[in-house]
Amino acid sequence: MSEETSWFFVPDLASLEELNLSLTRWCEEQRKKCGASFGEEAASLLPLPALPHPCALHTVSVVSSTSLVRFEGNVYSVPVGHEREAVNLSSTWDRIRISQNGTLLADHPRLSGKGKASMELAHVLPLLQAKPGAARNAAVVRRLTEPWQKARKLLCAQPEGYREFCTILLLHREHAMEALTQALEEALSLKRVTAETIRQLLWNRTTSVLPAASVPDPLAEFSSCCAPNPGRYDALTREAVA
Repeated sequence: MSEETSWFFVPDLASLEELNLSLTRWCEEQRKKCGASFGEEAASLLPLPALPHPCALHTVSVVSSTSLVRFEGNVYSVPVGHEREAVNLSSTWDRIRISQNGTLLADHPRLSGKGKASMELAHVLPLLQAKPGAARNAAVVRRLTEPWQKARKLLCAQPEGYREFCTILLLHREHAMEALTQALEEALSLKRVTAETIRQLLWNRTTSVLPAASVPDPLAEFSSCCAPNPGRYDALTREAVA
């Protein structure tokens, strides 16, 4: 197939799925046009590789003082402790992966447009543990869902309440964000928004029913004892007197 026929106009489509569908239709049309010549060419083609080619753009970036990496007008968070360090950035059509010396630091969905931010709460937990007051206005906290904003406003309005709110955030080190948010919503409905309440709710969700205890072999013979008979008391009393 010549180079002239292998280019086609790309329409304005809403998603990658629509683009792939449009490209597939175009390929089928080209296959029909070429007819037998396509079959002759296909016989000479090499098989596809066992692993897909990693279609990614690799660049080097520097972490900002706020633990963010900038790429194409958007920013992506990395764990605190890498400020002003060089990192490797691998960008595909849908993911942004940030690594350093072969260790993956962050994996974000790729943002479209400009001026957006992708932040993970787990990346700033060490900072919040050291400075609980930052939980009141941290950008990553303000991007959390509505239940978290309700809890933040409720607790931070109380004296030292930001410490309790920070303790709740730190539970993310032990529990997935989805489960933690569900427990927070339940605590809000109970009007008991404390770290201890949320920890108990999480524990209740994960605790399984204990299996029935088995009788150890040395005690197995006692499991077949006869049922208790209170009437035997008088007989035993008479035997003792005699």
